[in-house]
Amino acid sequence: MLDLACGSGRLSLALARLAHRVTGLDASPRMVERLANEATRVGLSVETVCQDMRALAFEARFDFVLSFAHSFGYFRDEENLTVLRGVRSSLKSGGRLLLDLANRESLLHDFDRHARRWILKKGNYIMFRREMDPLTGRLDSYVTLLREGGLAREHTTSVRYYAYPELKLMLQQAGLGILEVYGSYERTPYSFSSPRMIVLAERAG
Repeated sequence: MLDLACGSGRLSLALARLAHRVTGLDASPRMVERLANEATRVGLSVETVCQDMRALAFEARFDFVLSFAHSFGYFRDEENLTVLRGVRSSLKSGGRLLLDLANRESLLHDFDRHARRWILKKGNYIMFRREMDPLTGRLDSYVTLLREGGLAREHTTSVRYYAYPELKLMLQQAGLGILEVYGSYERTPYSFSSPRMIVLAERAG
């Protein structure tokens, strides 16, 4: 199994505990190192790879590729398609991709009311602000940490949110056919109000 954009490896470690052969891939050297150190500490075997997901170099190696917690969509459309084509090449014939995304339709419902909020945590104020571009489908998120004395840190992310028909077309272009789509981790039917859009796809040919 390939855990794509594995971060610090929570999913990779859980899969390894179930005796799966797991490769965790992430572009962050710090995250990959954390995964490797934790796997060693708990005595689990997890292969770690530090690499940009747009440059997947595996060839028909994996039975499954897993992309969880909305790790897909950080690039331009053509680059996101490159990722999917790399996934297809990385899968064995009949291999499958499980793609876990936040549901754009649910996100957009009452979006403005939740676009900005403040929380107080350990004496620091944290502001979360979100902006959605209806022309590009991109959600820009800003997290600002305020400490006594002024601004401490600001972090920005930009993610392309896909509607189901858009994602289906991209998967087809990449040579992946959809088998199932769910609206939650409990495999409930997908709808506009579903919290997630979880797609199971298979390598075609």
